[in-house]
Amino acid sequence: MQFFSQLNSETQIFLVAIFSIIFGSFASLVTCRLASDEPIMLGRSKCPNCNVNLKIRNLIPLFSWLFQKGKCSNCHTKISLRYPLIELSFLVSFLIVYFVLGQEITPKTLLYFAITGTLIVMCITDLEHYFIPNSTQYFLAILATILVISEGGTNAALINIKSAVLYTIFGLALWAFFYLTAKVEAIGVDDIKFFFTAGLMLGAADFLNFMFLSGFFGMIFGGLWQKFKNEKTFPFAPAICASTFVCLLFDKKINPVDLIGSLLFFQTF
Repeated sequence: MQFFSQLNSETQIFLVAIFSIIFGSFASLVTCRLASDEPIMLGRSKCPNCNVNLKIRNLIPLFSWLFQKGKCSNCHTKISLRYPLIELSFLVSFLIVYFVLGQEITPKTLLYFAITGTLIVMCITDLEHYFIPNSTQYFLAILATILVISEGGTNAALINIKSAVLYTIFGLALWAFFYLTAKVEAIGVDDIKFFFTAGLMLGAADFLNFMFLSGFFGMIFGGLWQKFKNEKTFPFAPAICASTFVCLLFDKKINPVDLIGSLLFFQTF
C-alpha cells in the first residue's frame, strides 16, 4: 500500500474510478452466469441476441456502450441498460467508500471495496431473479470474518457470532410479522441467511440502526416496486444490503434516536 500513499488524491480517485468500473463490468457478467449456473471464469462474453463473441473494444466499461450508442456492433440490437447501470453503481459506491474512509487506498479500503461489490451483486441477482446466490453469501461471510478479526481479533469474531444469531432472530421475526399481518412471505430464506452475515459483520452495536434502516429502505423500495412492477412481493436484498452498507461505513457514528428523527422529519443526522 506504500505505492498508493505516494500518489496524489487526483491520481488515487482516477485509479478507484477505473478499478470500480472494471469490477462493475465483471459483476454484470457474474450476475448473469450465477443465475444460469454457467462457469464464471470460463467462456468468452457474447451478445445475448446474435451470440457473436465480443471483442476487447466491445468490453470497455461504460465507454463501449456509449460509443456503440447502446447497440451491439454486430446485430445492432439494443444493449440492456443494466450493463452501464451496474458499472455506474460500482463507480458511485466505490467512490463513496474511498471518501468516507479518509481518501486513501489502504488494505481496509480494498476490503470495503470487496464487501461493497459483493453486496451489489446480491442486489442484482435478487432484483432480476429473486434469489441471493449461496456463493455470494459464503464469500461475504468470509470477508466479514476477515474484517472483524483485522479490527478486533479472533475474540471479536466469536462475540459477533452471538450478534449474528440476534440478527437472524430479527429476520425470522420480520418474516412472521409480514406473514401473520399481510399473509405475504416478504422475507425469504436467502434474506434470513444474509441477516446472519450482517450480524457477524456489524455486531450488536449496530443492531438498532440496521433494523430501522432495513425497515425504512424496505418500505420505500417495496412501495416503488409495487407501484411500477405491480407485484405483491418484492426483492428484499436491496433494502438489507443498503442498510448494511450504511451501517458499515458509519460504524458507531449513527445515534438510533437521531436516526429515527431524521427518517421521520427528513433531517440530516
